[in-house]
Amino acid sequence: MEQIWTNTFKNVKLTPYRLIAAGAGVSKTLLPDGTEMGASDLKRELGYCQLFAWNAESKELQAWNKYLQEHPECKCDLVVDSGAYSAWSKGKKFDIDEYIDYLNANKLIDTCFWAAEADVIPGSFGVDPTEEERLAAPEKSWENYLYMIDRVRYPKKIVPIFHMGEDYKHLLRMLRYRFKDGDFIPYIGISPRNDVHVGEKIKWYEETWKVINNECKKLGREKPLTHNFGCTTISIMEQYPSCSSDSTSWVRSASFGNIMLVVNGKIKMIYVSNRALNSSEHINNQSPAVKHAVEEACKKMGHGMSIEALVNDEKGTLRPLFNLFQLNEWKKSFVYQGNDDVKEDLW
Repeated sequence: MEQIWTNTFKNVKLTPYRLIAAGAGVSKTLLPDGTEMGASDLKRELGYCQLFAWNAESKELQAWNKYLQEHPECKCDLVVDSGAYSAWSKGKKFDIDEYIDYLNANKLIDTCFWAAEADVIPGSFGVDPTEEERLAAPEKSWENYLYMIDRVRYPKKIVPIFHMGEDYKHLLRMLRYRFKDGDFIPYIGISPRNDVHVGEKIKWYEETWKVINNECKKLGREKPLTHNFGCTTISIMEQYPSCSSDSTSWVRSASFGNIMLVVNGKIKMIYVSNRALNSSEHINNQSPAVKHAVEEACKKMGHGMSIEALVNDEKGTLRPLFNLFQLNEWKKSFVYQGNDDVKEDLW
């Protein structure tokens, strides 16, 4: 196999921000005006980036791969997740060669924006890792990264991942590494822990970006593009110059009966399920201003969307589409603000 060492990120800018709506969502649903639409249809219409795990969401991933090959005009970037966490959480062994073969097959590595390395998670699911396992995981992850870039068609599309809790020497190694043509790694993943308060994440991001900025200055290299794994916190996205972030909250929050409303560039969660109608959080018990804002958002989305339709959405298929539309409104208003005061969380 001939490898192509082109840096496909040469002309990538930090804006417009790549907010990735991970997960497939509903395939088709009937909108109030009789239009039939699925989450993928709306994502393509709005130009959403998309992330799928190759081993858990293969059907959806291949459908998007095929669509993008047939529609090169589509502006939706496709990102491939290694699915290492999914395999680890189920106690399954991760086959890196199978992952590599999957990326090379059907020109998936050609089509995708980037693909995550096969990172190693220390220990076993539900059991605290030993110190030895914790120290060994980033070393094995790096070995996997080097193994992958020797075997995929587009080596520079493989993204190594720096995890919260790892020694910064592993991030420095990523920043200093040069491919055989002399280029630095152009895209790096940054993965905070999900079991710590946002304040702890902010402290970690602050230190992480100090390391990135200082080391890149020393090396005389451009800062790498970065992706925030499973992190779409406004205070983080606004303060630190990442290129992309992913979240499943658009569909997850909808499953709990919530919609997301953009208010002054921020997101407000509103409960709209036809259950617990007497809850103070329910749209029926919100202020006239909030109700009016939701009504206006429905009008802007079109397709006959209304508060009544959202409340009576017993199958829960309209709320995810509304959330996608609203998150796109937020995405359009996103402005990188540098290291300003911490803002409220998005999710």
